[in-house]
Amino acid sequence: MKLAFIVVILLGFAAPIAFADVQELYWDDGVPYVPYFFLQPDNGWAVRFEPPGAGQILQAKVYVGNPPGNTTFEGCKIALYYDDSGTPESQPFWGPTQFANTEIGWNYYAINVSCNGNPFYVLWLQVGYDPNCDAVYCDPSYDNFRSYQYLNGTWYPFDGYGDLMIRCYYDYNPAVQLNSLGQVKALFN
Repeated sequence: MKLAFIVVILLGFAAPIAFADVQELYWDDGVPYVPYFFLQPDNGWAVRFEPPGAGQILQAKVYVGNPPGNTTFEGCKIALYYDDSGTPESQPFWGPTQFANTEIGWNYYAINVSCNGNPFYVLWLQVGYDPNCDAVYCDPSYDNFRSYQYLNGTWYPFDGYGDLMIRCYYDYNPAVQLNSLGQVKALFN
């Protein structure tokens, strides 16, 4: 009986944990500070990520609020762009896809698309006119320099108060190594 018990324990250690490779990639510090929005739709906010290798972008996670005077939520569009020598490519490799349901706080947008391991941008596009639009928050300290604004089809470095609160869940196998580029937090922490 002892031998069977030892075999079960060894098999238990060999079995992979299904969610161990899913990482939350982010640069903000998690403290919502100021909401940002534009006067018109199809402008937006983005964050650049450097994944640890080829994998799957599972979800975008964005901290959303309202402009002053607005109490309804309009939704958003999400698009993904690969990096082209320090700026996003001219065309997205996924999206823009419209999402109707948003609320104040963290919002989750299902993506589930393969990534070749190159740096990429998660772009959050506004769908309404100010003040009938949703807003993306930034944190209080601008220290990671990976936030961008997308205005009239042109990309600019974000010139706001902090880092934009746009994150993503990334499935990477094998698990992220200590020397990976970018701040990473495991889902199961």
